[in-house]
Amino acid sequence: MNIYVNGLISEYTNYMERFSEAEEKLKEQEHEVNNPVKVNAILQESTTYDQHIALDNIMLDADNECRKVTPEFGKVILKTLEPNGIFWFEENNKFIAIDNMHSEMFMEEFSDFENCQKWIRTEKCVDANGYEHFD
Repeated sequence: MNIYVNGLISEYTNYMERFSEAEEKLKEQEHEVNNPVKVNAILQESTTYDQHIALDNIMLDADNECRKVTPEFGKVILKTLEPNGIFWFEENNKFIAIDNMHSEMFMEEFSDFENCQKWIRTEKCVDANGYEHFD
């Protein structure tokens, strides 16, 4: 089961420790865990409350749709492997697709949006290096 760790933050100074303890206990029970504190901890200090909430909403969303994210958040996903899901972002005229659905991350770079979307749908496509996927 995929579980989102939720709890009070503003009332506790040790909230990061409390969330981490909850995450570990759930993982010991073989659950997949999304811990928003872990993801939010590596964001820039200038990240606003509304931006934190938007990221948390992505983590809560369980409909498994592909989500466009900012390049900054895409890099957070690549670094932390959280949250689980399928994402894409555009940076430097390239389209980067991330499949992080099952605690195993796959990432490909594409020269165009069409091939990026085909890869996400597991259809035949060509990445930015000319490699063909899903023959």
